Amino acid sequence: MSLLLAKERLVLDEYFPGLDDKLASFTFMERESQGNECIDLIKQMGVPSLMIPKEYGGKGASALDAIYIQRAIGSRSPSLAIALTMHQFSVASLIGAISVQPELERILTMIAEENLLLASGFAEGISQNIFSPTVEAIPVNGGIIVNGRKKPCTLSHKMDLLTASVKLPNDQLAIIIIPSNTPGIKVNDFWNHWILKGTDTHEVVLEDVFVSNENVFHAGTEQNVSPVIMNGLIWFELLATASYIGVVSSMVEKVLQSDKAQNLDKIHDLTADLVLTMNSLEGLAYKFINNQFLDVLLNEVLLVRDSIERKIEQISTQSAKLLGGMNFLTSLDTSYLLLVSQLLTFHPPSKQDCFALFEQYIHGGESQQVGEPTVLK
Repeated sequence: MSLLLAKERLVLDEYFPGLDDKLASFTFMERESQGNECIDLIKQMGVPSLMIPKEYGGKGASALDAIYIQRAIGSRSPSLAIALTMHQFSVASLIGAISVQPELERILTMIAEENLLLASGFAEGISQNIFSPTVEAIPVNGGIIVNGRKKPCTLSHKMDLLTASVKLPNDQLAIIIIPSNTPGIKVNDFWNHWILKGTDTHEVVLEDVFVSNENVFHAGTEQNVSPVIMNGLIWFELLATASYIGVVSSMVEKVLQSDKAQNLDKIHDLTADLVLTMNSLEGLAYKFINNQFLDVLLNEVLLVRDSIERKIEQISTQSAKLLGGMNFLTSLDTSYLLLVSQLLTFHPPSKQDCFALFEQYIHGGESQQVGEPTVLK
């Protein structure tokens, strides 16, 4: 048996015994289908509490363990890994927000006790700064009234809570955390593509939604974003990148299981590139949880992610070639994985946002401060 994913699957089994076997019991396309059982399964097994510190009833996973688990799940189901990325990074951001607004602790405890899933409503389907939402909020007595649309939004039907960025007057940025059954929230079908239907990705519409002040986190402005949000962005990049490494790992695993002994040199190079990508991510996670060089960490994370994107594209293409034309024509799994492996590039931040931070990095300008990581084991 290959040791390619042994470490990651061991960590997954330590936290959630039997989960990998249960996921493997479904066929690949069953795991990726719309309305499949995987999301219900991970709720039953307590995965939503992974990032929550133990004092709030969670598993208290470190950044290293979190990326191992995301890779392991991504190797079984890209849809599930991507959906969990949105949930887990939202939880990590919420933990950071508690240092500023301690009253949010009750939400963390509720998530852990009831295994609630969070949808992350930051994307709006248009090209713009992710810290400048078009969804607007107007202050009223005791809270705010929110109007706007969020798409694409994973876990749209499956979410228990919605986290979303909103724009307050005077270009103030805020994050809301509200139950999915809050009056004024509805979901419109949006995802028509044949891949990633298992993410439950659609459009969330907010019409005159009242959010009480206790469920609003004030996150600065577009020009001066709270360190909590920058910290959350690092979490997102680590988790999303690990998920896509998991996706392409599934392709390499297929190559290793095939009869390709005559291509041992190519398989060696392929595997070396894959190991390099994960080790790069592990190094960033290690620095993150040990509070090392936090003033440049966000820039480094974005640069490493960009490099890993290109490596994943190369690895997936080479894997498909090694598996052969007949495999590609007869195996829906292979063509599916090859396509999904290209999609990390479409996750935020945009290239324009990355370039702005890159200019600071190369010219020695002020870096975005991220503060200390919010989840430690």
